[in-house]
Amino acid sequence: EVPSPPVLAAPTPSPQTPPSPAKPTMPSQPHASPSHLPGGGGDDRVGVGITVKRDEDGLYVVREIAGGGSADQSGQVFAGDRVVEIDGRSMVRASTQDISRSILGQQGTWLSLLLKRKDNTTHLVQLLRSAPPQAPSRNPSAPPVSSPSTPPPPPPEPYQLQIPLEGSLVAVPLNLRRVPLTGAVTVTGAEGGVGDGDELTHVDGVAIEGKSDKAVIALLLGQAGSKAQLTLKSGGVEYRIMVERRMVERPGGEEK
Repeated sequence: EVPSPPVLAAPTPSPQTPPSPAKPTMPSQPHASPSHLPGGGGDDRVGVGITVKRDEDGLYVVREIAGGGSADQSGQVFAGDRVVEIDGRSMVRASTQDISRSILGQQGTWLSLLLKRKDNTTHLVQLLRSAPPQAPSRNPSAPPVSSPSTPPPPPPEPYQLQIPLEGSLVAVPLNLRRVPLTGAVTVTGAEGGVGDGDELTHVDGVAIEGKSDKAVIALLLGQAGSKAQLTLKSGGVEYRIMVERRMVERPGGEEK
């Protein structure tokens, strides 16, 4: 007999891994466009409606004034004015980031500009930071809406520093006032080589900036006959003088 050929089992097909479903392509997120001013800090910071450029002396000059902006409404800022200080900080040879960060801030806050005119006179201007005026609606079917304009609140007024009598302690013979907007301490009335409106920055080398009224007065007090070195600033230029603490008469006849 012829043997039957062996029966070969059919090969079992190996399971195939189904292809992974394609991941849906997510649309790319648009990048937030940076502020057009260096260091602008985003849309929540606004300025006073001026454009500046740096001149050959390292000072920033007002080039344009936006119509309806805070600078335009004040009537105290002109094209060609040079920005010497912003909020008491010198802008001479400052970077574009420094000046833009100094100008921009929260809406409704005040800004102090020390400007130098073409005739070399200096002017301190206080401006309210506000958003630029919006363009009128282009929808012809919408009736014009007129919103009443609310005048900005006035800046806080400077006040006289009242130096109390502290036993045997007396103060320097200068009338001083505080500017709440910037915290600066300035001289009222010219006396002893100090100009009216000059800013007091240091007493015996200690800075005035950031100090309370009480702390400033403590620096000015001392024994009668003792001397204090005062550092003052006039038109952005610092100078130093030595003054003697003594009893001086107050306007009401009282000595201090």
